[in-house]
Parts: sequence; structure tokens; C-alpha cells
Amino acid sequence: MRETIYSLALYDAFREESECPLCLIEEKREEEALDYLLHQALMDVRTRGETNREGFCRRHFEMMYRRRAYRLQLALLLDTYLAAENARLKKLAAGITGRGRVRTKPFFSWGRGKQKTGPEEQLLQELRYQERACYICRKINTVMDEHIKVLFYLWEKEREFAAVFAEKKGFCQK
Repeated sequence: MRETIYSLALYDAFREESECPLCLIEEKREEEALDYLLHQALMDVRTRGETNREGFCRRHFEMMYRRRAYRLQLALLLDTYLAAENARLKKLAAGITGRGRVRTKPFFSWGRGKQKTGPEEQLLQELRYQERACYICRKINTVMDEHIKVLFYLWEKEREFAAVFAEKKGFCQK
């Protein structure tokens, strides 16, 4: 088996005794992403911009909060995130209240074509996006997509890896 930089994580996970090697990789990448965000990337302007745009899901926010050693770092992240989010929501809310009265949509809209999206709809879209978006989830999903591509490549090209793959108990349905 030829180990390369892009296949090391897969080989390590497949050597360990576990139910799902991909879950092992995902857990490890999740821990690495949390540590990187709260330690090394804290003052990186690009990373802070991405976290301000996307925010965090409930699960990853709780994971960051439970890391007692990184409470100050989390406070710094949340300070800039909440400031950016408040500014964005105030701007959207000003569009709703700034028009004097709220326009109601007609009951029947047959044959009228597409309705223009008003400020109310833009605010709802922003809130829905914030509910689904998470910086850490996006990073982990991107990395896991690459690991899965490498997994199929190794399974197809290397017989030794295919044999190790066949010996595993299986994979979860995640």
C-alpha cells in the first residue's frame, strides 16, 4: 500500500477497529476545525469574515462553548458576528418599516407573473439562511467530500486498499 499525503487519514481510519472509518475521520476533522477556529484562525480577517457571514449551528456553538480554555476566543468571535448580524438585520428591517405601511399581497395572483420580493421576504430569506448556515459544517463537508473522492480512487486503483476496505464491518448510514 502506497501512502500519500492525501490518503494518510483514510489508511489510519481503516486500520483502526471501528464501526465506520468515515465517522472517525469526520470526528477528527471536526475537532481540528474547532481548534483551528478558536486558536490559529481567530485573528485571520478572511476567516472572521466567513464566520460573520455564516455563523454557527447549535451543535458547533455548544461544542465551542464547552471548551473552557477558549471562552475568550469564543467571546471575540461572537462579538464581531453579532455586530455584523445586527447591522444586516437592521438594514433589512429598515426596509420594512421605512415604507410607511406594509403592503399586503393580493389574494389571487393568477396570470400576474412573478411577484417582486419585498423587504419582508428578504428578511425571511436571511433568517432562514442563518438558521441553516454553519461555518464549521461547511468546512467539514468540504473536507469529507474530498476524503470520499480519495476513498473511491484508492478502492479502484489499489488492490491492498480494496482488501482492507472489504474487511471492515461496514459503514453507517450517515
